[in-house]
Amino acid sequence: MKGKIILLLGLSWLVACKPMELKQIDLIKNRVMVQVADTVIKAELMEGKISIDLRHTYFWFENGRINSSQGAYSGKLLHGNFKSYHSGSKRLLVAGQLDHGLKTGSWLSWYGDGNLMQRKMYKNGLLDGLFMQFDSSGRPVDTMKYRKGILKQQKTDTVGFYRKFKRFLKFKKK
Repeated sequence: MKGKIILLLGLSWLVACKPMELKQIDLIKNRVMVQVADTVIKAELMEGKISIDLRHTYFWFENGRINSSQGAYSGKLLHGNFKSYHSGSKRLLVAGQLDHGLKTGSWLSWYGDGNLMQRKMYKNGLLDGLFMQFDSSGRPVDTMKYRKGILKQQKTDTVGFYRKFKRFLKFKKK
């Protein structure tokens, strides 16, 4: 009889704790970590549905994978910080922000040695602002300007400009 009472008290305690337990599980589910080959991706998720735009590419999580598709999504949208690391060296490969599955703000990507590879600006999932590409030593190679996903201006000889600018600074110091 005493064992049944302890069992009954234990079950009622578990039932009382269940809402708190579920809340913690939901908090855990709003962050995801996925490993693909030698890359670890950490992202935040959001609950709920949104209306979609066919022009935009959405990033979402389902069945243990991070996916992207234009004009549609299935699963939980990525929302918040997004970071991709090399699993061995722990160096950042990609970092940016997502807002309801769409890239927003500054997105940076790096070479395996840690030098900056690209810097892109996004607004509502579309390239908007400067897109800069760098060579493996960190010097700018290409600079493009986008507005609402459309290329407006491109400067390809950025390395030549960089060298001329460097020479100009040295000349000015003398």
